[in-house]
Amino acid sequence: MSTYFFSLEELLKLIREGKSFFLVEPVYDSRLNPLVGTEKVLTEKDIYRIQDRCPEIKNKKLHVKEAFLHYIEESKRIQWAAYAVSFVSTYPLFAGLPHQKKDFINKYLKAVIMDEDYLVWKLSQMKNFSKKLFEQSLLFSAVGLTLYHSYSISALQGMIDASYVHKLIQGTLLMDVGLLKYNQQLVEAKRAGLPPEHAQLLRDHAHDSAQLILSEKSRHQIEDSVIEAIANHEEYIDGTGQPAGKKGAELSEMSRFLSVVNYFTLLMTGELTLAKKSCRECFIKMKADKNHFDHRFYDLLEPTFRYLLTLS
Repeated sequence: MSTYFFSLEELLKLIREGKSFFLVEPVYDSRLNPLVGTEKVLTEKDIYRIQDRCPEIKNKKLHVKEAFLHYIEESKRIQWAAYAVSFVSTYPLFAGLPHQKKDFINKYLKAVIMDEDYLVWKLSQMKNFSKKLFEQSLLFSAVGLTLYHSYSISALQGMIDASYVHKLIQGTLLMDVGLLKYNQQLVEAKRAGLPPEHAQLLRDHAHDSAQLILSEKSRHQIEDSVIEAIANHEEYIDGTGQPAGKKGAELSEMSRFLSVVNYFTLLMTGELTLAKKSCRECFIKMKADKNHFDHRFYDLLEPTFRYLLTLS
């Protein structure tokens, strides 16, 4: 979701023109009491209150995000968020995660789905079209959140970039949304078992996902960087991915991250091998495929999910 920096005068003018904004961070008065929070749309009255009680802000710019009016009832958004969290929290792949990681997944997945009508809309379409597609999208998101939590600890001193997490959830939930346009039987089939002519049909599904999201721009505020990452989520940094064979600097950080999430999730759910593999065999394959991926993220998979080896 795009954010902006505006002065009080600029905000006042935009609000009078019919624009709507939320504060990204609350404004406090001189006694550190909350003056204007982040949960309600800014009004002219709010701007006047800030001008009157926080004169030090007069020459500064406030960090705001554009308000996007909901078109799906709150009760339905709450139901979908609860369903998503319940599915992930009971899925065997995440059973051995420490409580800190489980809480992190539940907190952010619930908050983002409750706030994003477009995600609810697409999740409902995917669920009606294909149970497999729907559940796989939730797994992508949970794996992505788990991996990001590990990355934040190892590389970011435990600092969480909430804006990046928001985009990550958008990207993972919608990576395969383009499959809604495909034959249902093709989508339901295991990828490793597809004959070459059918596998070829799936080559462009990442681009199809991006194009679908772009075509529905009026229904969401998903940034172009997220849509680009979705389009590239099956590309590998060594150029052996698909559909365009992009590599290295051609792939953004989020593209690389989604690529790792996509591979690991498909591998652990049996999509990439004809016969069922044990977790230990999957980890061996991961080591063999290591050079396809950004090591900053890929190398965190084994320590993060090592508990799965006890299931083998």
